[in-house]
Amino acid sequence: MAQSSTPAAKTIALPYLPNTTHRTVKPVTAIGRLTLPRKSLTGTRNVWGVAFNLNGIDGTAGQSLTVLAGAAPPSGSSQGVSNGYTTGLAWARSNSSGDRLDMSVFFSQPSGLDRHGQWLASMGGHLTSLPFLPGIIVETEMAVACDNASQTQGGGNIGSLVKVTGSTDKPLNYQITLSRFGAGFQPQGFVLQSGREAVTANVHYRFPAHVHLDAVTEFAEENFESTNPYRYRRTALTLSGPILHAYMPELSAVLKTSSEASADDMGSMAMETRRLAIALAQPLWAGWRYRFSVAMNQTVDGIGSQDFDSRDFHVAGNHRLYLGRFSGSIGPGMAWRTRNGFESHQDFEAGVALKLRSRDQTVAFILGYLAQSGLPGLYTNNSIKVGLNYSLHFNSPVPAGNDSAWYLSDADGF
Repeated sequence: MAQSSTPAAKTIALPYLPNTTHRTVKPVTAIGRLTLPRKSLTGTRNVWGVAFNLNGIDGTAGQSLTVLAGAAPPSGSSQGVSNGYTTGLAWARSNSSGDRLDMSVFFSQPSGLDRHGQWLASMGGHLTSLPFLPGIIVETEMAVACDNASQTQGGGNIGSLVKVTGSTDKPLNYQITLSRFGAGFQPQGFVLQSGREAVTANVHYRFPAHVHLDAVTEFAEENFESTNPYRYRRTALTLSGPILHAYMPELSAVLKTSSEASADDMGSMAMETRRLAIALAQPLWAGWRYRFSVAMNQTVDGIGSQDFDSRDFHVAGNHRLYLGRFSGSIGPGMAWRTRNGFESHQDFEAGVALKLRSRDQTVAFILGYLAQSGLPGLYTNNSIKVGLNYSLHFNSPVPAGNDSAWYLSDADGF
């Protein structure tokens, strides 16, 4: 990291842990857009400000202490009005094997008179060189979020996470995650579901010819600190890739089946949903490619009468286009959706879409027809849609442009 007395043009990652063997303390001052490493529970810290970083504070190259203060940039852009300010310090220690231990304490004050500041303390570790467990990575973090005295929150304000990943060159990989977030654990600037504890297991197996099998299962309890906790279970199995590569090497397929169930302790709700989906894609001729998918859902209401099943069918084609410095695709599509049982209805949709993109411009056009029947209120609706989108991309994650749509609708039964 270079010393600077003017705002830096690039993002500076902190803490800075040089991969050298020096044994002297090297202070570094950075001014500009600063970033602390992302954490699973407390996110990351992006500020426009100043940081003072001490590397090698214990006489080794793997330890640093960072003091950070500055204004948080607005969401989605580094321009405009600030989202408040952040100040705090972070300590980190790492070794040549990739193991890492870090602790941090920050105070964040969002902009606005009705927004309250928050203290956020975190301690975490990233272990990659465990004895007798080669290829295993363990990530842990525990954090406490405390709002100032002007705001009170119910429930615990502690969040904890343990993640074990089997990362090897073998075809089989897996990850097990245990998490627990108190109802009052709501770190500012980071989205997670508070009041929830869960165990999640993911398994991935790679077959020859780039065929992949993924399995996931999750058991969770939401609002676990309340008098009526909500229990949730999910399992899913996905097979993807050129499944029939020996007979149709260009056919790409995705087969997915899943099951979800949820219920609360008081018996006021109990739902179970089963899904099966198939998607196929394959080149045809002269640059054309088709996509076909079908999905079937069945939901059972164990308490009330909101049982229903649904079917979705979709077929589309597309062709690559190159017009000057623009590239993109054009193609027709058709979809049919039906739902029987609770809130029964049917939809039919057909249309054609065009999308072109250059380095700094995007143009999209759609012409479509939609027919709906059996909607709540028992009316039918036939509509024609014409849509146009144009975007001009500057050096910003948020493009400038216009998005317009025109509808011609004929609805009965109002």
